[in-house]
Order: sequence, then C-alpha cells, then structure tokens
Amino acid sequence: MYKCCPLTCQICEPTDEPVVDACPENCLRCEGTECGQCQRKFVMDYDGICVGECPRGQFADHESGYCVECHESCSLCRGPDGCEECAEGYFKEDGEDRCKPEGEIPILDCVDNDRCLEKAYG
Repeated sequence: MYKCCPLTCQICEPTDEPVVDACPENCLRCEGTECGQCQRKFVMDYDGICVGECPRGQFADHESGYCVECHESCSLCRGPDGCEECAEGYFKEDGEDRCKPEGEIPILDCVDNDRCLEKAYG
C-alpha cells in the first residue's frame, strides 16, 4: 500500500500501516486526490488510471507516460509507426509496418505470365 497526501502533490511512499488517503493503484505522484504520474512501467489511460497495457487501438508512450491513440489506419499498434493490424478499409503488404487505404492497391502492368511491373496505384 502507498500513502499520499490528497491536498498537495506528493510522492507516494510505501507503508505497512493502514492509510486513509491511499494513492491510486500503480501511482507514483498524486495531484490532489488524482494520480498525476504513474509508477515506472505503467502509463495513464484516458480515465486517469495507471495501466501496464493500453486498451486496443492505443499504445503505451513511456516518454509521455500516457496511452496514445494508434494511427487511424491501425486497429492494433505497437507505437506511432508500427501497425500490427489494419483498421477496416486499410491493408498491409508483407513486411511493411504501415497500413494503406484499400484504394491504393497497385496496378500491375504484366509483360508476360512471369513478369509484372508495378505501374501505379489505383
């Protein structure tokens, strides 16, 4: 259990004693009665709760200490540039981290059955 003064910004300190004003779970620093900064390896979600893993559609930005929305093209991401799964209406080519709109499917100009060149995007 950690204790924290609810009226001022205080570092949450470990204690074995029962506390009336307990810090929110995984909180490092309180601002009033709310958590202002999460403990190491935790980030704050949009509800102000310190979590170890962000909800689907968000990724943990440990630099800012918050969960951040994935790019609109991603339904699951590991960072601002790393898309695990594409959102509806987007696709990802093998080996790529970014999702492209479905309208950007390459048009191939086939010379014969074995050789096709990427001409443009449709």
